[in-house]
Amino acid sequence: MKNHNEMNEDELLENFFTEILSIEDQKQIHVLLQSDSKCTLEFVFQKHLKKAILLNEREALKKELQYFEATLLKAKSSIIVS
Repeated sequence: MKNHNEMNEDELLENFFTEILSIEDQKQIHVLLQSDSKCTLEFVFQKHLKKAILLNEREALKKELQYFEATLLKAKSSIIVS
């Protein structure tokens, strides 16, 4: 891993969202977010994108579990009826 002086903004943001920033990198990204509006906009975009992906994954999992539950209930009903 590069040290914080060599790390570019994209790497800092990626590492932030994958939660692998060192303490020094956390300080650097904080300074960037305070001073660089382009970086701040990218940060906000990535934050919303990550949230949207997470919500989409949760919804897909919820539908899969509902399908599994419905299939299980049908199987139980057919066993009881038989």
